[in-house]
Amino acid sequence: KQKSPLPPPPPVPYIDSITSDSVTVAWRNRSVKENPIIGYTLYYKKNGDWLHMNIPGNRTTFTVSGLNCGSHYEVYMISFNKIGESEAGDIVPTHTKGGEPVPPKKEVFITPNTTSVTLHLNKWDDGGCPIFKMSVKYKMQLSSEWTVIATRLKPEEGAMTLHDLRPETWYNIQITAHNSAGKTVAEYSVLTSIYSGNGATLIPELIINTEEPPAFYEDAAVIVPVVTSLVVIVSVVVLALVVCQRKHSPGAKYQGQPVKNDITSDSSLMNSAEKKLNSDPNNQLPSCITRPNKMVPSETQMTCLSPGEDISPYATFHTETRYDSQAGENPKPSQNKSSRGILQKMTQFPKSSNAWTP
Repeated sequence: KQKSPLPPPPPVPYIDSITSDSVTVAWRNRSVKENPIIGYTLYYKKNGDWLHMNIPGNRTTFTVSGLNCGSHYEVYMISFNKIGESEAGDIVPTHTKGGEPVPPKKEVFITPNTTSVTLHLNKWDDGGCPIFKMSVKYKMQLSSEWTVIATRLKPEEGAMTLHDLRPETWYNIQITAHNSAGKTVAEYSVLTSIYSGNGATLIPELIINTEEPPAFYEDAAVIVPVVTSLVVIVSVVVLALVVCQRKHSPGAKYQGQPVKNDITSDSSLMNSAEKKLNSDPNNQLPSCITRPNKMVPSETQMTCLSPGEDISPYATFHTETRYDSQAGENPKPSQNKSSRGILQKMTQFPKSSNAWTP
């Protein structure tokens, strides 16, 4: 019994070569003598629906062009003759040449200035597939809000500059580059230059994403108030110590006492001396009382009474020390035999004519 004719078997495709925008597919034919293959259909797709190309039966290779750079594709084939089409062959994956954009090093891409930063867009590597769009945004490093500068830049535009930045301030700059292979997002940390005062600027060292904000003790806005407060506290403590020392120094306790207290104290001492003299009728010698001078601590006062004498409440006695001109500032008693001891002066407004005056 004669067999009925059948469609041809599917071809076995493989990838012969690729470029950035094409794929060359080759295949092996299975010989069919009775019903030769009269054509092929090649199906391919990147995403979505399958596309197809019809190929003559005498071909063994075919190049699919107009593909996207750096993109993934899938390919399969069928063959047909006058009887019909074969089954679908195995799906073969392939990929055109090229990749996503490659960001440059910060040293060649960014030039910081005092209040601006220049971005050299043409320093980006397109990865083998042309970059058709770039977007740029930036923010201060400690901020959460981004400022978008542009969304459709191209490397062919050369350089662009970000203006109105703060001197000596860290910024984050984010660049997104797109090509047919995909997109690349690169973020840079940049410190604007320091103004030197003579019109020139100092370029700081460029570091990518490694710099942290300064410590609190390096911040002048923090350290200056702290140092000022410490100086004020130390000054107050020193002033308090000086005041306390003056209050406890010799003679300070006498300076604030009223004159009335001195007169009262003097009268009490004189009355005691008078009672002592009057109580001893046999006492024929003058009696003297020495006491410190409350107004001048370095001097003493002496009060003398003759026997039976009443003391006037207005009597005042002074003793003073003579100074040796060769002794410097320290007082010494005089060495003159005739004036040895203390030279005493007494000024009295006598109550009676019998008052004894040394």
